[in-house]
Amino acid sequence: MSKLVFNYGGWCWIPHEEKMYVPAKVIEPFEAGSPGKVEIDGVPTKLSGAETKNVLRMDEQSLDLVENMVQLKELNEASILHNLRIRFEADEIYTSVGTILVSVNPFKLLNIYTTEILQQYRNKGYRNLPPHVYGTADAA
Repeated sequence: MSKLVFNYGGWCWIPHEEKMYVPAKVIEPFEAGSPGKVEIDGVPTKLSGAETKNVLRMDEQSLDLVENMVQLKELNEASILHNLRIRFEADEIYTSVGTILVSVNPFKLLNIYTTEILQQYRNKGYRNLPPHVYGTADAA
């Protein structure tokens, strides 16, 4: 079985203790299980062979906020967790995977349950608007 090769300029998911996975840009090519060098949040980082053993391929599209994760070219644990995390940080607590609504508790009050927002979703379906529990209710 051939090893995964990570080329210069490509993107990968690096396992992270707190965030599970973080995106990294390859700045020195490497094979999974061999030492390599990546850039994480703009910081060059050397990785040992043991650290690269569990590195995953990543599509650059995963760096962006995506409302419906079906649109991701690579849908895996790392891309799902990252998208939910960056949407949560932007107070976008609703995300969808096809017709399934995923919600992350913001642990604070958000101004997303107003009458005006309810009216936006009433009788309009959920496909042409951002994911929201009102859209799911309207489609039911």
